[in-house]
Amino acid sequence: MGFPTFTFETDDEQWLLGTTEPLSERLGEELDVMKYLIDNVWYWRARLTVESIAIDDDVVNFDIVNDGRATTRNATLQYLSKETGEILWQSDNFTVNATSKISVSTNGFDYDNGEWRLSYQKRVINSAQWVNESVDISFAEQVEDEYWLGGWGMFDPFSMIFAMLAAAWWLSRTNP
Repeated sequence: MGFPTFTFETDDEQWLLGTTEPLSERLGEELDVMKYLIDNVWYWRARLTVESIAIDDDVVNFDIVNDGRATTRNATLQYLSKETGEILWQSDNFTVNATSKISVSTNGFDYDNGEWRLSYQKRVINSAQWVNESVDISFAEQVEDEYWLGGWGMFDPFSMIFAMLAAAWWLSRTNP
């Protein structure tokens, strides 16, 4: 008494008149189910990891993966002050479904010398605890404005039209 129990009723034979099933067999089935649930407990909650972070001017683009088998809602990526732990910036709320990936883009970022943190609900079956996990930013990169050929790239429509006009003019000049 007082211990958590689990009942996994799958067969209807136990309710038919004249049928019996040994108690040891019934308990064996239920223990197998309990072992399965305990062995896989790591997956029964939301487990978010940041796959990438890119900062372009004041816009933060990041990819989040949920390795767990539970959905989480109202998750945020936060940037904290190293000295005080105060939240300096927070992304818009996002939802990550179980075993899926999401890309999020939020603007308004203009800070240095802080730490990243994920804040989300574990959402284990009948419980929803908030989790704050630090994010390793060793893979993060700063995106800078880089233009090939000074902003006029090879596939820019105006560059292509200008190149075709120049080629047509050159061909008409050499072939009278």
